[in-house]
Parts: sequence; C-alpha cells; structure tokens
Amino acid sequence: TTQALDQNKQEIPATNDQVANFFGLAEYFPDGTFNMLTVEGEPKMQGDWSFSDDGKYRTLTAKNDKGDILFTRVVDNITVTPDEYTYRIYPSAEDKTQ
Repeated sequence: TTQALDQNKQEIPATNDQVANFFGLAEYFPDGTFNMLTVEGEPKMQGDWSFSDDGKYRTLTAKNDKGDILFTRVVDNITVTPDEYTYRIYPSAEDKTQ
C-alpha cells in the first residue's frame, strides 16, 4: 500500500491509525502465499492469500513462522491489473459509508 484515500477521495496520511498498518510492500506468489514488508523494508507479515471465485474479495491469512494463523482479513477488490491493485477497507465493518 502506497496511498490511502477516504470515501471523498481525500488522501489519508500513512501515519493515521486507521490506515498505518496497511502501508508497505506486498509480494503475492502464484502458490497462494505472500510476504509483506514495512515501508522501511522490514519484514511485516507472511501467510496465504486468495481471491473469491467472483474476484470481488481478497482474503489474507497471516501466519507466524510456525504456520500458526495470526489473523484473517478480507477486503473488497477495486482494481486488479498487472500494474495496480486497489482494495477497500472500512474503519468499522458495520458502517460502509466511510
């Protein structure tokens, strides 16, 4: 993640608590695994990724070095091309207006 925008397309700084954890570089591999680095290039998380059958959602399952699941996150896919991947998060799962 290199940029965050709110529902009005206004930029949200990477230091904002609602988006800070999403910033960094992600590598998605064809075998369904991923690695993420912080903006500074430090290891951030690893695990498994997948898209829903209809392509509307991405699921990340973060795992520790032993393979234990740490958490699972599902986001809405907005743009998926070889050059750009844009996804949608919500500060509150109950409120889809922000």
